[in-house]
Amino acid sequence: MNEKKKKKPICGRCPTCKHEVTYVPEDAEAAALFPFCSERCRLADLDKWFEEEYRLERPATEADLEQED
Repeated sequence: MNEKKKKKPICGRCPTCKHEVTYVPEDAEAAALFPFCSERCRLADLDKWFEEEYRLERPATEADLEQED
């Protein structure tokens, strides 16, 4: 009875094209792209950050930078 529990897949939509995406932890390639459906959508989103189409509303504070373990 020492079976490994499989994690449940997480379903959502790609933020770029709205295609349905399923995150399965065992699928390393898909996990690397999540929440995007493809490398193309991931790069399109990154380009929007570079072109400043996305931006933060306020400067980051120390509280924003703290990470919980």
